[in-house]
Amino acid sequence: MPCPPDPSRVLRVARQGVEHDVVPLSSNPWKSFLSFLYRQTVGATARRSRGPTRPEHHGPPDVNLLHESIRATQSLDGWCSLEKAQALADLVLAARPACIVEIGVFGGRSLIPMALAARTYGGRVHGVDPWSKEAALEGEPDGENRDWWSQIDIEGVYDRFLIGVRRFGVQDTVRVHRAPDTTAIREFAAGQIGILHVDGNHSAEVSRRYIEQWGPKITAGGYLIMDDIDWRSQAETIKLIESMYEPVRRDKSWAIYRKPVPAVESRPPAAA
Repeated sequence: MPCPPDPSRVLRVARQGVEHDVVPLSSNPWKSFLSFLYRQTVGATARRSRGPTRPEHHGPPDVNLLHESIRATQSLDGWCSLEKAQALADLVLAARPACIVEIGVFGGRSLIPMALAARTYGGRVHGVDPWSKEAALEGEPDGENRDWWSQIDIEGVYDRFLIGVRRFGVQDTVRVHRAPDTTAIREFAAGQIGILHVDGNHSAEVSRRYIEQWGPKITAGGYLIMDDIDWRSQAETIKLIESMYEPVRRDKSWAIYRKPVPAVESRPPAAA
């Protein structure tokens, strides 16, 4: 599949008024990126099918209706903003990966929006979280973060998450892995994950482990979303990510990256 356009390049081309057969013109580079990605993904699906060349979905789902449902997820436990929740769902709709993984689910405020989007085409969203204070504080020094977690009713958060999964009707789309990431990772093959959202433990040690161990599980051309990129404890991890992945969208506290597709090596023809 062709590489989706860099959103910043989309905006620059649009402002210059230069037509391009790959980069759609738009005043919103993020929407241009999603539109391009959706067309390429659905087109590839159609080409692979043995039946009619038209894809199963003749057009994009009703995004306005989906966003209305996503607004309701803001009542769930967690910190995912409405803007980010909508961006995650839009990326899922455009890329249409079969396998999506979120590390660090908490109350499902970011997982359920992705599941609402994945449900429209039959995708699966895996939530990896042990829902334990010990895991949340692994590698964390004594301090304010440790004090905050000591006051949380983590079992109550987990129970409300399960209720939310049923309330939003995504129980057939979501698979819950209540286990440490080091255990759950065994269930995923290399290159299996189309979108990986990392919002787990933010310590320097653990956040780096996520990228080093889970990165190979992301398919070439797949997406990595990293949360709380403004935390000092994750600064070195963000540098590692940006040395390995292509930036797609960056906000103050979260960013989307794309795993590069290896260049095809040119080889001389075999001798007759």
